[in-house]
Amino acid sequence: MTEPQETFYILQDAKRTIELMVSPDKKAGYKIMRDNQVIIDESVSYPE
Repeated sequence: MTEPQETFYILQDAKRTIELMVSPDKKAGYKIMRDNQVIIDESVSYPE
């Protein structure tokens, strides 16, 4: 990932839905960071 599509700050408990648009034969990904540490870094493939 070169630049994030969206950046937001969570200052209290919150639920956030992340929608990914995945092109056929491609992957999309997302990364969640807290205090400059990666918590989640996942890729999702186009559904079959």
